[in-house]
Amino acid sequence: MTNRYSTHLPMLAACVAHTSGPVLELGCGEFSTPVLSALCLARHLLSVESDPAWLAQFDYLRRAGHRIELVESWDDAPIDVQWDVVLIDHAPAARRVVDIMRLKDLARLIVLHDTEHRLYEYDLIWPAFKYRAEWKRCAPWTSVVSNFESLEWLEPIL
Repeated sequence: MTNRYSTHLPMLAACVAHTSGPVLELGCGEFSTPVLSALCLARHLLSVESDPAWLAQFDYLRRAGHRIELVESWDDAPIDVQWDVVLIDHAPAARRVVDIMRLKDLARLIVLHDTEHRLYEYDLIWPAFKYRAEWKRCAPWTSVVSNFESLEWLEPIL
């Protein structure tokens, strides 16, 4: 049985393996944060969270290359720089499309979790991207979007 909080890991790991630059995680997770920390040992990783109690459980992962930051407002998240990979998996639900649009021209690859749920209104952002690949092998679904490169290299795992 697949844990519904881990279904984004195949697409996320593939994107990290395909790139070599900085990685951004919006919304810490029991699966994504430790996995990203392990996969990004030789690169910059920033994990951002708005819930202090939730964030505290990931303090053990802090290191020179892995910054873990708390934000009171997502508007204040220090994310307006170039990223190779961004994971979008944060709350509240309505904030996801705001930050996707904020990052659409800064991030080479954006990994979106829960893409089958109408709650996140992902249909509002699809037209903003040239390329999209979807993982539907198990729910929740995960998509990768990009304005910078074709996602054909993901086809073998889709």
